[in-house]
Amino acid sequence: MRGVLNMPKQCAVEGRRETDYPELFYTSDRAAIEAQTTYLRLQKIYLSLLALASITSSASIFNEHLGRLLLSTTLTIFLAVRLVLMWIIRAQRYDKIWFDCRAVAESVKTSAWHYMMQTPPYRGDIEESLVDKEFIQELDEIRKMRPGIERHLSDHGNSVTSAMSERMRKIRLLSLDERKDFYLRERLLDQKQWYENKARIHRSSAARWFWTVVVLQILALTVAIVQLVIESYRVDLVPIFMTLVAVFVAWSQIRRHDELTQGYSLAAQELGLLESLSPHIHKAEELEEFVLQTENTISREHTLWCARRDISLGSSLHKSTKKE
Repeated sequence: MRGVLNMPKQCAVEGRRETDYPELFYTSDRAAIEAQTTYLRLQKIYLSLLALASITSSASIFNEHLGRLLLSTTLTIFLAVRLVLMWIIRAQRYDKIWFDCRAVAESVKTSAWHYMMQTPPYRGDIEESLVDKEFIQELDEIRKMRPGIERHLSDHGNSVTSAMSERMRKIRLLSLDERKDFYLRERLLDQKQWYENKARIHRSSAARWFWTVVVLQILALTVAIVQLVIESYRVDLVPIFMTLVAVFVAWSQIRRHDELTQGYSLAAQELGLLESLSPHIHKAEELEEFVLQTENTISREHTLWCARRDISLGSSLHKSTKKE
């Protein structure tokens, strides 16, 4: 999870922890991580079986005396398991569970920061009981937009309790300067660092898989040239190399390294620009506008992420992006 920055000594509340968010964030975040892990693990196995099937079908290249029945049996098992996995991936829809739970978590987090920073509809001049009621109703709407994930949320806790933590209430009651400083450090800078780290990881992964594919294609080309020049050369590794190329390209597309690198890098740059505006915040209206701009930037990449997967957004994300 994202790290927590240290708070200045004058602040009445210590640094934020992930558990300071509403319980609904915690349960949906855990459910999203679990579904993501399961989905990616199944995809790895599915693609690995394709590579193993290709190697098995070409095994006679390495051992002409290997039993044909053994090869056929092994190949049949690999193909049968792939078929079962394909059905499981399609039937269980772990990817949809992952996307929906992540959308809920991000919507809840956005609403929580609006609540703590006293931005609409949680202004500081409104009676606290009405603000709390509005916030609880907002969380209920977010959860109801995706009724299919209730079972997965219940596996990770009770998502209908602990709408707002005591720390959230304390942060909300801080002075203007303290709230500004807290938001800058625990939301903007924390999120900026997270984007920068993720962009660096995905950039490195994209480069690694690109050069792996390049090397495999060079090897396939080399073998093809050798076969062309040396007629007696019988070891045909080209199909294996090309199958591996297809597997690695498919995995890169699943992980979307290039796309995420661009999105995270852009978000980090935009947050850096917003950071430079923080010294000029001296009024509640200025802090409100600053929070809205920051949440718009944070939500934008996730909004596009949801749109690419045809996922409806929670109402809080709509609120945070309506001024874009």
